[in-house]
Amino acid sequence: MSWKRFTLVFIWTLFSVLWILLLTVHDKEWWIGTNNINNFCDLINAVEDDDTRDVGILVTLPLFFPVLYALFIKKKRFALLYIATFAVAGFWLWRFYFRYQWCF
Repeated sequence: MSWKRFTLVFIWTLFSVLWILLLTVHDKEWWIGTNNINNFCDLINAVEDDDTRDVGILVTLPLFFPVLYALFIKKKRFALLYIATFAVAGFWLWRFYFRYQWCF
């Protein structure tokens, strides 16, 4: 694998993770650890319903367009691209969906 591919995948992964983190931070996450709010699930139960995930999902979905272009149009397939794509997609799913669904 060339250093150009590695650099592009690394930059895309870093940018994607930072963009997802920026758009999934709950505005009151700093409350965790104060009073009766010990974790994220307690925070969701304590705060009124001001969920903005729907906007964040729409804004972050275009992050996957370069990967789709590389995989399906340019037919560039190598292991690092698959690993980075699955890692970013898993992180995306965790931040937007799973951490909200696993609060019992």
